[in-house]
Amino acid sequence: MASVMFRLPKTTSPIQVIFLRQTPARFVSSDVVETDDKKFPKVKSDYYSLKRGTGGRSSFSGKVATVFGATGFLGRAVVNQLGKNGTQVIIPYRGDPYLVTRLKLCGDLGQILFTCISDRVCVIENVTLFFKSGVRRTWRSMSLWNRGVGIIKQPVYYSDVAKGILSSIFDPAAAGHTFQAVGPHRYELSELMDWFHRIMNRTRERLYYRLDIRFDVTFWARLILSEMLLTRYRQLSWERLERECITDLVLPELPTLEDLEVNLTTLEERIFYELKIYRLHAYHDPLLSEYIRPVEPCPLARE
Repeated sequence: MASVMFRLPKTTSPIQVIFLRQTPARFVSSDVVETDDKKFPKVKSDYYSLKRGTGGRSSFSGKVATVFGATGFLGRAVVNQLGKNGTQVIIPYRGDPYLVTRLKLCGDLGQILFTCISDRVCVIENVTLFFKSGVRRTWRSMSLWNRGVGIIKQPVYYSDVAKGILSSIFDPAAAGHTFQAVGPHRYELSELMDWFHRIMNRTRERLYYRLDIRFDVTFWARLILSEMLLTRYRQLSWERLERECITDLVLPELPTLEDLEVNLTTLEERIFYELKIYRLHAYHDPLLSEYIRPVEPCPLARE
């Protein structure tokens, strides 16, 4: 769960888009200013392109969407929400087709289409390294800037972000606006780390403690070596370190997911399920042993 931001660009009306596509290239590149206001889009007579069904995965809404990066962390949720509304989804991919075959279950038969793209014409650029999985641990300790004190985070559930993206696509009034995808509550980073480790049964009795990253020599050595040696699949980066050590700011003049009528999921509802596999003795049956004390909720940040 993290706080993100997305922007929906302005688009022209469907009539203008179709008119530009039907115009020859020599008119588009010239200085001709004549327009045909009475030109309407041609109604398709193809039966397979018409809307059918009552809505849902087993129906077709008449819309076709192409999702780039569908195998990513957020792309999978977007494809699931599109398939839930009966949208036909085209997924371009590179590499092994087994990486995208599981997305076929997001829609009905023939609604999820895969298109393999050759990587011969791809252009490799310097992209962000913030979403790369990194090794943030120093043995059993967690290194944080100023031990996480004074750093406020507002995590959001990724499925809520996917619902917000889908709502902004179908809402004409959302065109051109920048939405802040943040969660319902704000927490201090130090309290979050302690709460996560209490859920995973990795308390101070099991040698868990927070370190100040400014005085952790081993972490700085790993960070510098990662920047020098790992050029492509970098586990640690200065950019990720900077993003983790700043407070999430919510601008009051920009809309949020609540303006898109998205019911936000609280961290307390999902965190026990998400950290289930990381618990110490996760598959040990508590009914056959002593009583396990429930974990108290994380306190909210005071600003």
